[in-house]
Amino acid sequence: METEVPNGEAGLQAEHPWSSNPTSFIHRTQESLWVKSAQLQKSLRHASSDLTLWMKKGSPWRAFLVSTVAIVLLLALAGVGTFMFFFLAATLNAVAIGFLASVAAVGAFAALFFSSLIAIYIGALVTAVIFISTITFICICAALTAAGWIAFLWAVWQGLQKGTNFLKGCFGFSVCKLPSNGVIDYQQQYEKPY
Repeated sequence: METEVPNGEAGLQAEHPWSSNPTSFIHRTQESLWVKSAQLQKSLRHASSDLTLWMKKGSPWRAFLVSTVAIVLLLALAGVGTFMFFFLAATLNAVAIGFLASVAAVGAFAALFFSSLIAIYIGALVTAVIFISTITFICICAALTAAGWIAFLWAVWQGLQKGTNFLKGCFGFSVCKLPSNGVIDYQQQYEKPY
């Protein structure tokens, strides 16, 4: 029983070692991951080039916005990664100590000792969760606050600049027009014939 292969995937079966048994679950999973990873790389390349073009077409504040969002995302990912590292380490330690407690079985004192060690590791895990999530939240808030202040100061600066330009235009026009008429009138009134 042969399965038909679509035209685009004909090269996949000849290229990969899992192509010998096309009906196996592992084969289908690996082939799907292979195709989807290529599509993911292509879409990431297109998305990054579109984002770069969008940044270059706009003002420097657009690039600042993208940079701020990227920094916030990196801080959040760093916090999640650190939390996962501590979570994995504490879980493995708790499992190892629990295994040692069950294997040792040398009495109630040893079981109580190992149980207290497990409680200590779980407490360390909870402390790490609270500490890392707090630090991540503070870093994200600091980045957003800094971006907000920069945007606020920029808006104030732009408002002041537009206001001074407007006032220069208004007063410059009236000051230039009125004194010229006033000077002519003044000169005509007080000219003395010789």
